[in-house]
Amino acid sequence: MATWTDVQDYLQTELGAKEIDTDRLAVVLPPPVDGGEPVSMVVVHPVTDDPSADQVILRIVVAKVEDVDLPTALGLAGTASRGGLVSGAGTVLLTHSFMLQQLSAQEARALTAVTAAHLVSVLQQIRTAAIKG
Repeated sequence: MATWTDVQDYLQTELGAKEIDTDRLAVVLPPPVDGGEPVSMVVVHPVTDDPSADQVILRIVVAKVEDVDLPTALGLAGTASRGGLVSGAGTVLLTHSFMLQQLSAQEARALTAVTAAHLVSVLQQIRTAAIKG
């Protein structure tokens, strides 16, 4: 079974993640090959009393709520049960989560990499099509 430590080690070694606290990492992903800005991502490990609920949540800031065409952004983000757009404190976040319990350490590292790449791709689409102004 994969653990938060497996994900944390991968992100720190491969992507230069910095610890925010024991349950959160900050990652600055390089800009996409076709141009654009670097992307800041926060990876969270929610602490629960149930080890079978061990999960990882990846979050990327999209923009302020008032700057986003929400119907267009929601269409681009999709309606996956493990992610999508969320809003809090006036900010729109693109988020995705996955459970660790069924994964090996190698699978958890690979899923983290693929999920981060997917979120960056969706973020670029939202920034192109759904940011006002």
